[in-house]
Amino acid sequence: MFVGAACLALALTGCAGEDGPAHARQTPRASTAPKPVPALSAAQARDVITRYSKINNEANTDRDRRLLDTVEDGPLYAMSISDYTETEGLPAVDRKP
Repeated sequence: MFVGAACLALALTGCAGEDGPAHARQTPRASTAPKPVPALSAAQARDVITRYSKINNEANTDRDRRLLDTVEDGPLYAMSISDYTETEGLPAVDRKP
């Protein structure tokens, strides 16, 4: 019992903190760096999204890979092309317009 009490006392004193005087913690300060300027204005971003949507929808309607390549690349383009390939593998009556 005495050994258990001694171990508990040692464990509790180990959690007491630093041995030196208590210092106030430094709090994070707000950044004084200037806010970055957006690459596009809200109107420009809407125009880009509208253009992308129009071309993407047209390309998807006709499964036009060349047209799709003007607005997509990378993994997104690969996923769209795989969808085209899957659709083209279906019988014509099973294809959704």
